Amino acid sequence: MMPSLNRYSDVGLLILRVVVGAIFIYHGLLKWQIAEPNAIMTILKFAEPLGGLALILGALTQLASLGLSIIMIGAIYMKMTGFGQGPFNPSGTFAPQGATGWEFDLMILAGCIVLLIMGAGRLSIDSMIWKKTV
Repeated sequence: MMPSLNRYSDVGLLILRVVVGAIFIYHGLLKWQIAEPNAIMTILKFAEPLGGLALILGALTQLASLGLSIIMIGAIYMKMTGFGQGPFNPSGTFAPQGATGWEFDLMILAGCIVLLIMGAGRLSIDSMIWKKTV
C-alpha cells in the first residue's frame, strides 16, 4: 500500500526493539525491590533486564525474543487465572477496574513475536556479527 515506507523497515524494527527492551528493563528492575522474592521472581529479575538489553542492542534478538515471549505468555496466563488463584476467565480480567489487565502483556507479546520472526534488522549487533560474505 505504501511501498516507499518499506525502506524504513530496519528503523521500525529498531524502534520496536528499543521500546520493548526498555519496558522489560524497567519491569525487571522493579522486581529487585521485592523484599522476599520467590524462585520465579528471582529468575525474572535477571531475565527481563538482560533480555531487554539484548533487544535494545540487537544482540541475540531472536533468542531473547523467544525467552521474553515465554515470560509474557506466563504473565498473561497468571492474569487470566487471577494469578493462579481462580478459574480461567479471559474476558473478566482483560481490563479490571483499578488494575492492569492482560492487554498490555498481549501487546508486548506481539512485539516479541514480531522480533522473533523478523529478527533485529540491519541496525543491530546481530547484523554486524552475522553478516554474510558473498
